[in-house]
Amino acid sequence: MDTIINYLIEEKEWIFSGIGVFILGFFFYRKTANTSVNQKQKISDNSTGIQANGDVNINTKKD
Repeated sequence: MDTIINYLIEEKEWIFSGIGVFILGFFFYRKTANTSVNQKQKISDNSTGIQANGDVNINTKKD
């Protein structure tokens, strides 16, 4: 653990430069982007499944 801390201290200029921020941001984005992939729906026959990341409004007319 000490070697990792020493490495981060020695390389702080690189880590907080443009390249380091890009790489850290890329890994953070990849980790958060994969959380929505694990959503699943179970739909029976003759049913319509709607999946959204927010509110869904459906207007239907009754005869």
